[in-house]
Amino acid sequence: MRMRVEQKARIIALAVFVPAIGVHSAAATANPRDGAPKRQAPNEPKPERLPPTTAPLRASVPSPRRCVAAGRLITSALAPLAFFGLLGCCRMSRKEKWYVAGLAFECTQCGNCCSGAPGYVWVTREEIRRISLRLGRTDGTLSKEHLRRVGLNKYSLTERPGGDCIFLTRADGKSGCSIYDVRPLQCRTWPFWSGNVKSPDSWNSVAGGCPGANRGKHHDFVAIEDLRLKKSW
Repeated sequence: MRMRVEQKARIIALAVFVPAIGVHSAAATANPRDGAPKRQAPNEPKPERLPPTTAPLRASVPSPRRCVAAGRLITSALAPLAFFGLLGCCRMSRKEKWYVAGLAFECTQCGNCCSGAPGYVWVTREEIRRISLRLGRTDGTLSKEHLRRVGLNKYSLTERPGGDCIFLTRADGKSGCSIYDVRPLQCRTWPFWSGNVKSPDSWNSVAGGCPGANRGKHHDFVAIEDLRLKKSW
């Protein structure tokens, strides 16, 4: 009797679960093109696509060439974002500068920036070569009369006793430069050096010894920054 009851229970369980398993298996292996709708129901979650289990393992590892190509693609895609980010930084920097409205300066040929207390007029090797050609030399160098070495690898123009630059000229109450067309970058960017425009007090200090500051030609922010950040000419 007990055996018959257990057999009947097993028969009932098989009758309930086997059809359900068959329906699940049929749904999993059904072809979506065989009468099934092509579009997903709006409220039905999209099934996650998994890679086929029969694919070889090495196929999932990208080759170096593909990695390089992907890197170039990502770099080119991010380039506009980097540009606009840099532009935003520049705009922020511009707002922070106290001289955003520009500054006035016009040389009066007073010569104060080329004389006074001892100092340095730094020159690069290329500037030395240009000055050498301007003086009629063909070896691209300068003598100790015009050039001095400072430290291990820096060079400065020499000064006369009293602090005048070796190339400073004075005539008829005006000062000039005998190598004006090939003057060093340091001279070309005066007075818009970073230290001179660091703050209003710094600029006013420059104006105290330079009669051309705060008068004459107006230089806008872009022109000032171009001179302040210039590395060569």
